[in-house]
Amino acid sequence: MRAMDRVVWRSWLKAATDNINRTYPDIRLAFTKHGGSLAEKGAVAFQFARKGVIRTKGSNDDILMQALDAGAEDAQEEDGETVIYTEPHNFAKVRDSLKSNGLEIIEAELTYVPNATVTINGAETAHKIIRLMDALEALDDVTNTHVNFEIPQEIMAE
Repeated sequence: MRAMDRVVWRSWLKAATDNINRTYPDIRLAFTKHGGSLAEKGAVAFQFARKGVIRTKGSNDDILMQALDAGAEDAQEEDGETVIYTEPHNFAKVRDSLKSNGLEIIEAELTYVPNATVTINGAETAHKIIRLMDALEALDDVTNTHVNFEIPQEIMAE
């Protein structure tokens, strides 16, 4: 990859292990094998914010208003669904309020959301990233991965 083609994106992962001497080399190998580099523990944490994320069926102004009235921080329509973001301390209150108002909750979790995203525009780069993410998620000790990249649908189709 030429220097001008280099894309900098971040992945933050969590692992649960009883043996760091086994897990760390496995993670390091996955990064090395797939062209990535591993930073020190916590080096990219500042690029992510802890949020409650609630995904509901349907997308209309009424859902958006219900979410905001319940104490949500933000809500966005996405592919016929509504994705609602909350502060962690308001997560349960907002989720329960939406349920009591009859909204169907598809998914609700506390997670890490990137503060800014990077769009991956090259099919080759996207392929490398997907292989790396698959390798990380295949590791038994890796419990979560959080990333700041987006791959457009037309690139995914390639």
